[in-house]
Amino acid sequence: MNDLVNNPKHYTQHPSGVECIEITEHLMCNRANAIKYAWRANDKGATLQDFDKAKWYVNREISRLERVNEVPHYAYELDQVYNKISQYYKDYEFDKRLCDFIRNMIHGGEDSLLFAIKIIDSWIKELDK
Repeated sequence: MNDLVNNPKHYTQHPSGVECIEITEHLMCNRANAIKYAWRANDKGATLQDFDKAKWYVNREISRLERVNEVPHYAYELDQVYNKISQYYKDYEFDKRLCDFIRNMIHGGEDSLLFAIKIIDSWIKELDK
């Protein structure tokens, strides 16, 4: 039976074997939520809405950075998970934008977050085709 609350298919179906929560549990809420919505946008049937939510969280994080002027530091454990998904995208010919998006969300300041929005916009533009 598919557990629709704690373990629905769209949580675990990424072919890298990485679950979204393995990355997002280490991040602050805005960054984690942006990654969560971008990661699963094509898996829930609400793609445009999820991309819009991801952009909203990135913009909120930019506003937070402007207020506190800090770029967060993350644990070694998070880098290991990111390296696993990065290796997956290096080994297979898939859309590497998700990996770029996650890298910018994890390690970036305001410029990287603005680039993350450009990645979301490129996904949205493809929906219009």
